[in-house]
Amino acid sequence: MFGHDHEGEQIAERIDHLMAAVFVADEAERMEALTRHVAPDLVYVSPEAVFEGPQGLSDAFSRYRSEAWWQTGLRRTSPIDLHHGYFRFTWERVERGAA
Repeated sequence: MFGHDHEGEQIAERIDHLMAAVFVADEAERMEALTRHVAPDLVYVSPEAVFEGPQGLSDAFSRYRSEAWWQTGLRRTSPIDLHHGYFRFTWERVERGAA
């Protein structure tokens, strides 16, 4: 699941950090952040495909790093549903800087 034991950090906080990390424009910085937070065997399932590992997570959100999304971000809109090592949550697109 996660690459390191982030003691004191709740699962929801970790997910929120990952959602911010996928938007880092610089590839090296983004991959450093993602590999710091997730295990190599992470599996992310979206409605479109299944992605594996930090690179896969980066690839899953690559379209959101395009110019049309530069002023937007993602915000988690539900609690984290955790069951047998799987996480499920919903998110929405928001303007950067919006509450």
